[in-house]
Amino acid sequence: GLATVDAAEATLLGLDVVGELPMETLAATMHPDDAPSYAALLAETVARGGGAFTGEGRVIRANDGAVRWIAGHAHVEVDPESGAPLRAIGVNYD
Repeated sequence: GLATVDAAEATLLGLDVVGELPMETLAATMHPDDAPSYAALLAETVARGGGAFTGEGRVIRANDGAVRWIAGHAHVEVDPESGAPLRAIGVNYD
């Protein structure tokens, strides 16, 4: 899928792209020790049919390798027929 990144998110994650980018690019910034628990929280949100999602963890900034803690709050929308996630709208901050 695709993620839409604004200037503040791009700065937070050390990305040089504002606009749409592959979800894999965004996911690649998650610290490898925190990515599994973050993914599990997201999977739990999808499994219960979507709704509020709150998580925190470290990211590794793409441009300089700096490690930063972030928190994220989002609303996850799920297709009612297939149960597949459609989109998440939210914010990340440090």
